[in-house]
Amino acid sequence: FLIMSMAFALNHGTVTALIALASSDLGSALGNASSSILYVCYTIVAAFFSHYTTANLGSKRTLVFGLSVYCLYVASYLIAYLIPSLQWFAICIGACLGGIGAGVLWPAQGAYYSQAAQLLAELGQKERHETNAMLGGYFASCYLSGEVAMKLLSSIIPTYTGNAGI
Repeated sequence: FLIMSMAFALNHGTVTALIALASSDLGSALGNASSSILYVCYTIVAAFFSHYTTANLGSKRTLVFGLSVYCLYVASYLIAYLIPSLQWFAICIGACLGGIGAGVLWPAQGAYYSQAAQLLAELGQKERHETNAMLGGYFASCYLSGEVAMKLLSSIIPTYTGNAGI
């Protein structure tokens, strides 16, 4: 559970750092388009496909799939940086993929959390509310630490490398 929490935190922290930088580094038109595409795809996938995906792949496989597809969103920024002529294409496709990843990721994380809490309660002979609280604390600590760390790095790295763009 802790490994999942740390992977989730670092992955999502990287994504939220990029979302924060999108408009300032890509310009408002592409930054806004990227965010719009990301959240529209996220909403559609979460509303209509996440339950089916988690039910058929299971929570672990869906987590791996969602985190992997989220990585493609992050990679789209690298492509946009390295090949400026593909900037719009790379960022828009990446945002769509990021929305798909996020759309299945959050529900799968909830299912995984619930299963882990139940198993831990059974193994430790504890009440379910106790294991829920304990795992919630672990996840929140990892998640918030990862998000803060990635946002700090997204501010510190350009300052010390002299690179103001993506």
